[in-house]
Amino acid sequence: MTWKKGQSGNPAGRVKKPRATGEQQLRADLLAKAPEIIAALEVKATEGDVGAAKVLLDRCLPPLRATEAPVPIPLGDLAAAPTRIMQAIEQGVLSPSQAQALAAAVNALTRTLEVLDFEERLKRLEAAAHANP
Repeated sequence: MTWKKGQSGNPAGRVKKPRATGEQQLRADLLAKAPEIIAALEVKATEGDVGAAKVLLDRCLPPLRATEAPVPIPLGDLAAAPTRIMQAIEQGVLSPSQAQALAAAVNALTRTLEVLDFEERLKRLEAAAHANP
């Protein structure tokens, strides 16, 4: 038997098997005992059990992410912005990663302004060309 193009041979999809009731019960039991398990891991970790400490840190705490406080940097005109960014790095006001992000933002703004300026000049040229055929 051949199927029509674009038509599934099993429109209802694959039948999903229910999870084993034993697995569901195990999950429920573990969830109920989670505070006790975590407390036991804490005790083991404070006693020097590196494996328990690793489990606690890996499973119970979210990974640390670098955070940077916003730093106001008056950039002035865009032509002077790269110099001001480099000065801020030299003075320790900006970290290199902050400076990189700020430089990328300045670059994007510069490109946007260039495109807008180009569109405006093109419109003026087209208007002048239509006015003087």
